[in-house]
Amino acid sequence: MPAQPKQKNSKPKTENNTILLMTTAPPENGAWYLGKRLPPIGLMYVAAALEKAGFQVQMLDNYLMKKTTEEIKQLITQVNPQIVGITCGSATYPRCIETAKAIKQTKPDCKIVVGGWHASYMPDSLLANPEIDYVVMGEGEKAITELATAITNGNEKAAATIPGVACKRSGENIKNPPTFIENIDEIPYPARHLLPLELYDRTIEFLDAKPADVMSISRGCVYNCGFCETRKLWGNIAEALVHKESSAKSKT
Repeated sequence: MPAQPKQKNSKPKTENNTILLMTTAPPENGAWYLGKRLPPIGLMYVAAALEKAGFQVQMLDNYLMKKTTEEIKQLITQVNPQIVGITCGSATYPRCIETAKAIKQTKPDCKIVVGGWHASYMPDSLLANPEIDYVVMGEGEKAITELATAITNGNEKAAATIPGVACKRSGENIKNPPTFIENIDEIPYPARHLLPLELYDRTIEFLDAKPADVMSISRGCVYNCGFCETRKLWGNIAEALVHKESSAKSKT
């Protein structure tokens, strides 16, 4: 597949180019939290893309850590991010908004970007909240990198035209249709080093091998099941992620 064209002004210009990426705490008494504790592989890919573009990235898997809003406020004060990216599912939507409000109360000039399943299917519901500055729909690696670059360069006009980005301008919601990454082998290895992997379930019941980690080996699907988010997020063409991460790890 052809390589993606290089973007102009692809490096952040401001001194503070710190980005905090986070998940939201699970709903109280939510049955879906009773499964295995696995790291957020999608968010780690996004973090890796941002690091590759020159940003300073930190991660908080609050689905695992379950920090309170007061603790999140303390973290925002400590990290002082220019951008906070939050991944949001429909089950965690109320906690996502609660978190965004806490961040804005602590650092009003911080830009909040929300991505994930809920953002891809229902961006308007997120933009209805004044705390949410931008929504990323579909694949996040390319869109968030271009968006973060535009924000740090102070170019809000460019930010509003990026494929896969939704925002509010002059009282109206602008939603730019997402485009899928043409050459997915350009996506860097997930940024596993940004999370405390020792806190996750790194075992497979039927294999005598430790530690075991999650991997993403393909994107997209040729089918169109109504209950699945895959086609909406990654398109209707199945592609393999031909990463050599597993072989690289086996040699270390």
